[in-house]
Amino acid sequence: DMGVGEKKTITLEPSEAYGEPNPTAIIDVPLSNLPEGLQIGQVLQGQGPQGPFIVTVVEVNESTAKLDHNHPMAGKKLTFDLEVVNID
Repeated sequence: DMGVGEKKTITLEPSEAYGEPNPTAIIDVPLSNLPEGLQIGQVLQGQGPQGPFIVTVVEVNESTAKLDHNHPMAGKKLTFDLEVVNID
């Protein structure tokens, strides 16, 4: 619906993008199964039966860490600025 040179801003609600965060996707993992020196906010990559996955460290305790398996953009409203520069 846009022509060359037109600009538009669109916003996607979480339900239209990566969805809302799933609280069951945040799990406790023993520190003995993780690399030393974990920091809150650190991103780790793991390997599971269905392939590689990414987690974010959200809490570190004496013996466990909470790892968030949700997509980093889950729960976020996304806004895009679009411009049509060419139509073939």
